[in-house]
Amino acid sequence: MIKRLKVPFFFAIKYIFLKKNNRAINILSIITMLSMAVGSMAMIIVMSVFNGFETLAINLYESFEPQLSITPSKGKVVHLDDFLIDKIKATEGVENVSLILESKAYFKYRDKETIAILKGVEPSYFKTNKISDFLIVGDTLLEDANNSYAMLGLNIAEKLQIKVDDPFESLAVYVPKSSQQIGIAGDMPFEHSYISPRSVFSVYQEYDEKYVIVPISFVQYLTGNSDFSISSIEISINQSEALVKDRLSKILKNKWKISNRLEKNQTLYKLTKVEKMITYLVMGFILFILSLNFIGSLTMHFLEKQKDLKVLLYLGINRLQIQRIYLLIGFLQSFVGGVLGLLFGVFVLVVQYFFEIIKMPGSGTFVISAYPVEIRILDIFFILFLVVLISFLMALWPAYRAKNV
Repeated sequence: MIKRLKVPFFFAIKYIFLKKNNRAINILSIITMLSMAVGSMAMIIVMSVFNGFETLAINLYESFEPQLSITPSKGKVVHLDDFLIDKIKATEGVENVSLILESKAYFKYRDKETIAILKGVEPSYFKTNKISDFLIVGDTLLEDANNSYAMLGLNIAEKLQIKVDDPFESLAVYVPKSSQQIGIAGDMPFEHSYISPRSVFSVYQEYDEKYVIVPISFVQYLTGNSDFSISSIEISINQSEALVKDRLSKILKNKWKISNRLEKNQTLYKLTKVEKMITYLVMGFILFILSLNFIGSLTMHFLEKQKDLKVLLYLGINRLQIQRIYLLIGFLQSFVGGVLGLLFGVFVLVVQYFFEIIKMPGSGTFVISAYPVEIRILDIFFILFLVVLISFLMALWPAYRAKNV
């Protein structure tokens, strides 16, 4: 195989790098190589920025969500006996456990109002996730000897214009009464109470506009539920996820559903894969358009070298070798252009990673100040493969014509 390519490779190198008689062909060859360089550079930059946003979104999501979540198979709120709670806490691999009770609620602060999820948690809740790393104002204290406190998502806090440093203003919370709580006709259908805003978090827009975190006892009081009434259990682990899930399944049987982060929000993970596939297709199409230069460049080269090719045939080179010459020209031009483009693209990405040259619009309102980048080796190899493949396909027609000179 190497011997068969030796002669075509020699002539391909000669035709690419030696000066042609026709200046237009020289210019077109350079443009062709540069177009592949620009295309591959653009592709690695776009894909790396996409990777950066994808990783950021997943990390932010996982900062709020526990490693494992246990929910009832039937119903939204169930009574959990303390014996079962102790068995869950004693399970090998379980590190921290927090009981959760959620309820939809209406919130009012001065003349502002909104609807969100009231999430009641235990003090151990902040050990099952990383939400404490995303506090903008305040701390994780939700309850002391005299008061209960609320931790609000940033969007909710802004909508209600919350002032956490105002000790004289409380947040009014209204929760729908259950059928058992509604008594004689004329009773208000809502149970309400007041709580002091203490802290504000900003993790991810979905959570920032959805949750108000409070002590679980506060939600139990408002909803009229007992101490062990819960809507879910959130767990952090220190062993293999699969092993811990299996152990918990044996304890909880079929009455409870155990979910990890992926199972709890499959939509997010699937969406990122679909978005990346669409990005690949769009960038691949742009690369295909840029590679059309190969047809013009190689066709003009073939027309100029028709006499030289006939001489080569007289000297003993067969038509298949002439076809290989033009296929190799297309391969080498695309490979060199692709490598140069990828090198320059990686250089730009490294500069962005370390120096954060290009800032995010509206810096200061997002969790990061500059565009995130993440270079993946598989992307580099895939882009180089795509560049060479498309260019090879574009070279087939001119190579076929050259073969039949």
